[in-house]
Amino acid sequence: MSKESLMELGFYRWQLFPDRITLTFKEEKMRKFSLFFAFLMIIGFVLFLTACDNGSTSGGGNVLQIAEEAFTFGLPLVLVDITRRQLDAEGEMNQFLHDTVLPDHTFREFVRPNVDTLYSNAFLDLSGGPILLSLPDMDNRYHLMQLMDAYTNVFGSPGTRTTDGNTSREFLIAGPGWTSSADYRSPTNYVWILGRTLVNSGEDVKNVVVPIMETYTLTRHPSSGPLAKEDGPVISMINDANEVVAGMPIDVFFNYLNHLMVINPPSSADRNNGIVRRMAGIGVGPGATFNLAHFSAEEQAAMLSIPQKVMADLIRRGQYEREFLPVLETGWSSTMANGMGNYGTNYPFRAFIALTGIGANLPLDAVYFSVAGLDGSQRYVLRFPSGETPPVVAFWSLTLYAGDYLSENTLRRYAVGDRSGLAANEDGSIDIYIQHTNFGIESGKMNNWLPAPGGNFNLTLRAYIPKEDLLNGSWRMPQITTVE
Repeated sequence: MSKESLMELGFYRWQLFPDRITLTFKEEKMRKFSLFFAFLMIIGFVLFLTACDNGSTSGGGNVLQIAEEAFTFGLPLVLVDITRRQLDAEGEMNQFLHDTVLPDHTFREFVRPNVDTLYSNAFLDLSGGPILLSLPDMDNRYHLMQLMDAYTNVFGSPGTRTTDGNTSREFLIAGPGWTSSADYRSPTNYVWILGRTLVNSGEDVKNVVVPIMETYTLTRHPSSGPLAKEDGPVISMINDANEVVAGMPIDVFFNYLNHLMVINPPSSADRNNGIVRRMAGIGVGPGATFNLAHFSAEEQAAMLSIPQKVMADLIRRGQYEREFLPVLETGWSSTMANGMGNYGTNYPFRAFIALTGIGANLPLDAVYFSVAGLDGSQRYVLRFPSGETPPVVAFWSLTLYAGDYLSENTLRRYAVGDRSGLAANEDGSIDIYIQHTNFGIESGKMNNWLPAPGGNFNLTLRAYIPKEDLLNGSWRMPQITTVE
């Protein structure tokens, strides 16, 4: 599914992804799925209207409302598990999978990659006992091991911001059933580690970064018992996880969710606010069985459209109503939303982020600013006044995308930032020139040029370990201006 078509916010399934986690699918598949998704939406909407027109004699409105609420609640849990299964087709948990090559304009393994870090993914099963994460002496190299529970809440950020990078370290990660001490305790038995390691150059990848990542280890605790039983429906291993869910029958989705909630039960907050009780009333809960035949024909017809209806509604609320992410007066969208990365009981927000940017960072670890709708026929300048480049502890970078991917250019330059040797103006300000050719750029400022394609493109600025000035809003992301 093309995230460009879904979100003009410039906030996609990369970042919070981050950056990273939409899996391999070709552009042709993306086009086909756009048609497929539209077809399902039309059919689902007709079915939904039919159900509403006919009326339900069994409290159908309430049943359908609960079913939509349950789908929203469970969407992140199912998307994470599909991602886990697709990333490692053999289903091996408790081991790292590392990226070993920096992306370029030919890269299609996932959408909107960054060119600042290499990623390390691992999915843990803590049902049998804790896992020991071991990291080497990082010699002050930026790194982050983002720890997320099965519902995508971040519960730990071992790395440059929180731990010493000059010595080797070990962190015991335990699940909810562990009664002894642990460095990090997950509220669920499944954990997703999304690691990032700074890359300074192409040679740095082969000579330094990959050897460093190969020393990252995960070791089961000596007292660990058997792992949870793997189960779940047959899924596509190549289609985007969003696409898999959009095409999944509602009863398959809910029973997949029921299985996952046995391993990863809802939290006490979920139980206290009543959603667990409401879902149980329609057969959705840990170990429950959802049976579509228990509902009236009208209810069944409307339920069949729930995946498409709810996903489209979440996109509408985020894209057009701007409900979930702040949009600055300078036109940039920002990930500095309350609850970002740790969503509590705000299930629509959590589901929206899982759908469009799964794996979101805590703002303390990284903040992203994005803007779309730019045109290569124009010449743009992003000017930072003197002393007002993004305030960060680690680093910042501005990456250009043509749609969902890096844009081809003769310099093979896909991003610029504080490590690019940017030349300052006489008054100390710094201009970044975003245009198709180097026309009008002084020879001494070629490092400031971010080559753009001839057509449409979009930008994302990533600020790693932002300082308080950025987090509290006293620093403002400047507006992009056009050059006459």
